[in-house]
This record gives sequence, structure tokens and C-alpha cells, in this order.
Amino acid sequence: MKYLRILLFTLTVLMALSATLLSSSAQAITQVDPAGLIPPPTDPEMLDPDKPPLLGGAPYPFPIIIDEGAAPVSPEAPAAPAITVWYGNTQNFGQWGTPQEWINILGNVTGATTLSYTLNNGPEQTLSIGPDGKRLQNAGDFNIELAYTELNDGANTVLIKAGDGATQATQVVTVNYDAGNEWPLPYSTNWTSQPNIQAWAQVVDGQWAVSGGTLNTVTPGYDRLVTFGSMNWTDYEVEVPVTIHSLSPSSQGSGVGMIVRWLGHYSTGDGQPVDGWRRLGALAWARWTSSGNAAFEIRGNGGQDIIEPDDDIVFELGVPYMFKLSVQASTFSGNAATYRFKYWPAGETEPAAWNISATGNPGEPASGSVVLVAHHANVSWGNATVRPIGNTTYSINVQPPANGSITVTPDKETYTYGETVTIRAQGLNGYNLAGWTGSFSGVNNPIVFDITKDITVGATFAAGPPPKLNLSVNGQGEVSAAPQKNNYLNGELVTLTPEPALGFIFAGWSGDLSGADNPAVIVMSSTKNITANFISANADSPISDDFNACALDTGLWTFVNPVGDGTYSVNGTQLLLNVPANVSHNIWTEGNRSVRVMQPTQNVDFEIVTKFESFVTQRYQMQGILVEQDSQNFLRFEVHNDGAGVKLYAARFLGGSPRAVIADVSLAGTPAYLRVTRVGTLWSFSYSNDGETWVAGGSFTFSMTVTKSGVFGANHGTPPLRPAPAHTAIVDYFFNSAAPIVPEDGNTLEGFSLTVNKVGQGTVTISPDKPTYTCGEMVTLTAVPAEGWSFLGWTGDIGGANLTQQLTVSGNHNITATFTPGDAQYRISLPLVIYIK
Repeated sequence: MKYLRILLFTLTVLMALSATLLSSSAQAITQVDPAGLIPPPTDPEMLDPDKPPLLGGAPYPFPIIIDEGAAPVSPEAPAAPAITVWYGNTQNFGQWGTPQEWINILGNVTGATTLSYTLNNGPEQTLSIGPDGKRLQNAGDFNIELAYTELNDGANTVLIKAGDGATQATQVVTVNYDAGNEWPLPYSTNWTSQPNIQAWAQVVDGQWAVSGGTLNTVTPGYDRLVTFGSMNWTDYEVEVPVTIHSLSPSSQGSGVGMIVRWLGHYSTGDGQPVDGWRRLGALAWARWTSSGNAAFEIRGNGGQDIIEPDDDIVFELGVPYMFKLSVQASTFSGNAATYRFKYWPAGETEPAAWNISATGNPGEPASGSVVLVAHHANVSWGNATVRPIGNTTYSINVQPPANGSITVTPDKETYTYGETVTIRAQGLNGYNLAGWTGSFSGVNNPIVFDITKDITVGATFAAGPPPKLNLSVNGQGEVSAAPQKNNYLNGELVTLTPEPALGFIFAGWSGDLSGADNPAVIVMSSTKNITANFISANADSPISDDFNACALDTGLWTFVNPVGDGTYSVNGTQLLLNVPANVSHNIWTEGNRSVRVMQPTQNVDFEIVTKFESFVTQRYQMQGILVEQDSQNFLRFEVHNDGAGVKLYAARFLGGSPRAVIADVSLAGTPAYLRVTRVGTLWSFSYSNDGETWVAGGSFTFSMTVTKSGVFGANHGTPPLRPAPAHTAIVDYFFNSAAPIVPEDGNTLEGFSLTVNKVGQGTVTISPDKPTYTCGEMVTLTAVPAEGWSFLGWTGDIGGANLTQQLTVSGNHNITATFTPGDAQYRISLPLVIYIK
């Protein structure tokens, strides 16, 4: 019986653990299942229904066609309210699946001051009557949102009532809902074979019509949306033809594109329909401002840009184009997905390269459907095609050219979806690249792209003069080229390394090279004139520290411990920042939770070089450099492990909103050295394994008034399945490159030195007497005056006049023992004899 009780207890525990794991799995599912399981967003950014302004952009290079709309008509007021339901009095949903949380019944009412509806004889619900400046564009527009969880499987009755205070009109809409279907993938619409929109998709907002095999806006307005797909779709590509006929006037401008990983609108306050839209994977679209600027944007979860807008926009209104957008989850659960967007003229070969790509935001939906978006634009959409991007592999077929060669990096038999590939052409002596063939065209060299299909590549070369490299210097410094040659092969790789004089920093490239990569690798596709610019650096700020002490210099550094569980220590040659396990100390939308030390820093040009002696070996261990204006505006430079390997990474925080600016730079291991250079608004980030040979990680611009800088350790995890790992960031030094400490750590490889000086005649015994000592070690010093001398006292790192003193080692110590001639006028001995001097 005893063993039976033990067995039953064990089974109970195992069932409880299983329930816990199942609960964890269910929690993961709630990210994609809106059946009342996802709490509505509460972050203020998520509750802002407005469209953020386009930051940047350039004047649109083609004529903008404006659709002013029909002239307003003032008809006589109807004798009684009248209800028009746009998509018929019998509507079908769910036959493919459910693309969002809501079923939408749209239409227009005239002559009414009140509007309401009931579902299946349930309670009466009040409806808003347009316009509302958002989803209800025109006078009388309405949008009934029915949660799919409230619908019966089969026929449902929606009774719409409109009143004017004296009379009432009603309209019955039958909603047939086919529950339990899962939208197939791959999937394609076919407006030609079946012009009924609801046969292929669900209208979310606005009035649409199918004609001539395309889906068209009837009346342009705010966020005219059509959705299709499953809320459980994760990784896929959507491709669709689109013709933008005209733009309609709006203070918010216009935009046309697609949303992926959509779950539906949510409430930001009062009103129906709800107007929250920022819970999404990504919105990729072409955007125009009311002033005529244009750019491509990718906006992530929260509605903000996740990459700088691309203002190299070269498509015309009235011309058919292909739009393609892909979403690919990270290899490891919990990471934000990668979004890639491209466009090209309809009928032409699809380019291999993407126009713009970005990494999404943490907390974004893990899956979701597709939305076609026409914001204040008159648009025609062709048939949309969606295909999954699972474990498919791709190949690159290189066609060997005459008079040259083609190099593919990395050189592999097969490639996975989204893998970054560089293809470079190099001519023989006297031959230049004339053009790419196969999947590419033009003469850009090299071609860098994320592979998403099989590639064929060739090249043609033509005879011509060899390219030359002309280097010059502005300021105090030098620049070297490797290899150094008079004439280069067309397409040859050359590494340029700027070497500033002491007290100067590299300020960036000009001429035929821009940015601040140090070193920079160029391709000699033509003759290039390049200048390396150097400026004087501020040697006073920040202040170098090699942590060559047994205690942190709290007059310089401030320890910051936001979560309250981190610690630090100094062992005499290193600073150790200890980050405990199981709690996230991430630096992202929740703020800066890292364990760190910071020092005041002037708002000047500077270069910081740090040496770390710790390794990031577990998923989301992090260490690096912080530069701050305040808690809402700062820069994060780091190395971290994402579970697949070590990555170099940088992010900027503007008003508390983060964006990755350098990401997905894979490293062979944890580099010991990190370097951050600031010249005005230009920032560059590089790394090294030996402190001599540096590799550029990237550069970017960011405007910030610097007040602090320092080093940090951090971690992140998603317990209980992926808890945050413990990490100790070990910092050897933090240097201002214009004023380094030489020699670093005083060359005390084994510990600290104790130097004892003597003034006068006497000796000092030291116990223990060793070449070096460790932090906290106790040393006893005893002064022994010579005959006729007395001990006056200690000076330096100890004081007092006791013959014996104890010293606790806290660094390199310098001590002086001072002896003075004896002042006695006689001495006594036995038998007593007095000697008079």
C-alpha cells in the first residue's frame, strides 16, 4: 500500500507538470488565437489610432494624380431612414477560414439620427454613423463588427435598425458562418472566375467592387482594407499585382501596400467600429505625404518604422506593378520576424534582390493573415498569391563568363530561405563588367540579396581601362589600402584602413565612399577617388579606466541596477557585472533593465574602445557599450548570442521607442574588443579579436545630446520554456582612444605591487614579503630604526607613528617610512654608569 501511495503521488506530480507545460503551450497559442484569450493592448503607443508621420522621404519624381472625388450633392432629405448594405442581405463567411477576430457588415444609412443592431435576437448594440475621421469615411457609413466567437455555426440573423426620432427602418442581414475551417496555404484569389469578393476574401473597411478581373476601390478613403488568410499563418510570401490610379487629398497623406500577421482591429477607447490597428507583424507600403514627398516604409508592431524609409521610389501612378512581401520567423521562438518587400513592373522578370527589409519588434503577433491596404488612394488589385516559406532550399547556378569570374559568398550547394548572399564579378586584366545576365541585370557590383528562389547568374565583360584608386587624407592621420596597386582588376576587393594620429579619430569617408566603416571594403568597379577624414578628439571625456583597483571608482562611475538583483565587483584588473538567471534584464520596449556602470560624458566627438574578457555562449547573454542622452534616448552597442551563434548588434532608442540599426552580423565567436566612434550625428561600430585588426560592423546617423556612457551586462528569456541565462560581463578596460591608460593595468599580470621607501636610517620588514599581492590581502609592515635613530612615522598609503602597521591591499601601494636621528642626551646601562656627551 505504501508503494501504491508513492506511485499515485508520482503520477499526480507528473500530471501537474504536464498541465503546466500544456498551459505554457496554450499561452503560446494565445498569441495567435484572439478568441478572448489575447488581452487588448494597453501600451500608450498601441492605443494611438493615428498614422505616424512619414519621417524622411523625397519629392515624388513623377506626376501625382489627384482624385478629388465627385462633387458633393445635397439631395432632399428622405421621408424616412433608409439602410443600404453594401455586400448584400445574405453574406457568407468562414468557408475558407477566419482571417481576423471580426466579421464586418458594412453599408450606409441616410436620414437617420440613431443606428443599432441585434445579433440572433440578442441585446441591442448602438452603432456609430460616419464620418468619424477614421474607418467611417463618408456621411452615413457604418461598420458592424461581430466577433466570430459570437456567431453560430450556420445561419445568423443581424437586425439593423435606423431611426430619425419619428420613424424607423429595419434591415435583416443573414450571416452564414462556416466554422472550423483552416485557410489553405498556398492560396490564390481569382477575381476573374468569381467576382464575388466574399468568395475569396473579407472586406474589413470601405466599399470595393470586382470588375475586369481586378479588385477596385469604389470610394477612396481612410484604410480601405481587404483581408484573407488564417490567423495561424506564420511564414509566407504574398505577391499581388497593383495599379495605383490616383491619390485622394488627406492631411495624413496616402499609402498603398500590405499587412502581414494581422489579427484584427482592437479598441482604443469608446466607439464602434474599434480603431486600434497597431497590433500587427508589419505594414509594408508606398507612402506619400500631403506635401508630395514619398518613400517605402515598413512599420512594425506598435506602428513605428522598423527601418529607415527608402526614398528611392521609382514607380509611376497608373502603371501596373508587382508587390511582394514576405514574413519569416526567427529560427528560435520568441525572436521578432524578418520582413522583406520588393516591387517591379508587371510583366518583367522579378528581381532577386529586395528593396527593403527589416527585423520586427518583440511582442509582435506570432502569426496572422494578409491585408491589402489602400489608404486615401484609388487602387486596383489583381489576383493575390500566397505561398509558405518552410524548409525549402534554393540553388545558385553560376554561368562561367568569358574574360572574368564570378564569386558567390557563401559558396554552398544549397541555401535556406532568406539567407544573405553576395555575388561579385571580377574581370581579367583589361576587362570591365559590362552587365549581369540571368536573374540580374545592370552593372552594380557586388550584388547583395536575401535569397528566396533559385538563382541563375552570369556576366559579360568588355575591354576597357583598368580602374585606379586615388586616396587622400583630410586632417591628421593616414589611410592604407590592401592590396596597394597602381591598377586594379575590375571588381577586385580592396580594404581601406584609416589610421588616425594620436589625439585624432576617424570622422568618415567622402568622395566615392560614404559612411564611417573602419576598415571599409570596396569593390573596384570603376576608378575611385576617396578621402579619409580625421578630426581632433576630446581627451577629457569620457575618462579611461582600466579598473586597476580593488574597488570601483564611485567618483567616476555610477552603478545602475534597475531590476534590483544585479551586482558588481572589481578584482584588481577587471570589472565584473553580474546578471542573475531567470529574470529578463533586456534593453527594449520595457526600458533599460541591464546591469551597468555609467560615467558623465561630454557632448563631444569621441571614440570608446572596450575590452571584454567574458564570452556570450548561451541564448541571449549580452554585453556591450551604452551611450545615453536620458532614459528614453540612447544607443545600445553589443554582442549577444541568439542561440544560433554570436551576433553584433546596435539599436537606437528615440523617445523610448527602439529600432535595430545594425543587426544580423554573424561572428565566429565573442570578440574581445568593441569600438564605438561618434562624430556629430554619425556613429560607427566595429570589433576586433586582438585589438589591432578591426572589422567594421556598420555605421548610421542618430542625433543625440550625449550625457553618459558606460558598459553593461544583460540577458533575456521567455520562461518557463526559455528562461533567461545568468551572465557575468567581465570588462578589462573602458578607454577613450584619445587618452588611453599606458601601460594598461600597470603591467601587473599577477597582482599589485607594494613599494616601500625609506628616509633616514632604518629597515622595514614586510610580512608576507612577495613580488605582488591580491585584492584584500593583509600585509604587516614593521619599522626598525637603526642604532641612534628613531622612527618618525609612515606616509603615503598608510599613516601614523606606530612601529607596526597593517595594510589591506587595494591596488598598487607606495609607502614611505621616515627615520630621524635619536634625540637622547644619555643612556643607562647596568651597572649604572653615566656617560656625559
